[in-house]
Parts: sequence; structure tokens; C-alpha cells
Amino acid sequence: MEQDACRRKQHPYLGAYALALDTHDRLLLCRLSAECIEAGYWTLPGGGVNWGEPPEDAVVREILEETGLKASGMELVQRVFSKVYPNTEERRGDTVHHVGLLYRVRVPEGVLRPETAGTTDHCAWFTEGAAEKLPLTALARFAFGVAWPKEKNTDSTGG
Repeated sequence: MEQDACRRKQHPYLGAYALALDTHDRLLLCRLSAECIEAGYWTLPGGGVNWGEPPEDAVVREILEETGLKASGMELVQRVFSKVYPNTEERRGDTVHHVGLLYRVRVPEGVLRPETAGTTDHCAWFTEGAAEKLPLTALARFAFGVAWPKEKNTDSTGG
């Protein structure tokens, strides 16, 4: 019986996320709202895939909900985010294995509209340097390696 109780407290979470860079090489990020465990941290637009929903449809739905913009031209990134979030004093709740699919997307130029009464409360475009100074989720940090690969910056490091 005790093993069953432990199993009920562990579950996977499948998410689909937008890796959107604009023509100025800025990344679109959303800030997590007060209802979230990592409130105030910045992450990629996106979220949970609903039962029976194709992940690419989830990306379109989530980016529209969180930014007001309609994503197009999606391409699945061949790297997957995977992190286990255990139950701790700071993080109450179930132990979650978060698996995130990243999609490179295009979004039209337009006015960003933050989500109201949802898991995010603000959205904005950030350069690599500006984004590095933000409090970022593990997912957002993972996305940096995809958005701005280090080999791209070898000239600036002298290597």
C-alpha cells in the first residue's frame, strides 16, 4: 500500500514550448505569475499538452494565450528538456518529471498582450545579454543553448 501512495505522488508532465526569436535575435519570454511555484521567473511561452492534443497544436494555443500572438512555421527542435522536480520544503506538491518539447516558431510583429488570470503575467522580447540577467527557469536556461549556441559566439571568446 505504501508503494502505491508513493507512485501517486510522482507523475510525468508533457509540455510544448515556443522558441521564438525575432529579426533582432531577441527571444520571447514569459514571466510566471504569483500562482506558480517559481513566481517571478521567466520561461518560454508554452505549457502542458492536453490529453489527445498534438504538441504542435499546444504550442500554438499556449503562445496565443500567453502573448496574444499566433505562431506559425513550426519546426521541432531535436533536443528535449527533461528535469525531475522533487517534493521539497520550498516546493510542495507532487514529484514531477517535466518533459518539454521545443518548437522553433515564427510569430508576427505585433503588440504583445500578457495573459490575464493565468500562469504567466507578462511577456517581452529579450536579447541574450538582457535575458541572462533575469531569474530564469531551468527550461529557459536549457533553451539558451538552442537559441544562442556557444559555438556561434567563438569569435567573441577568442577561441
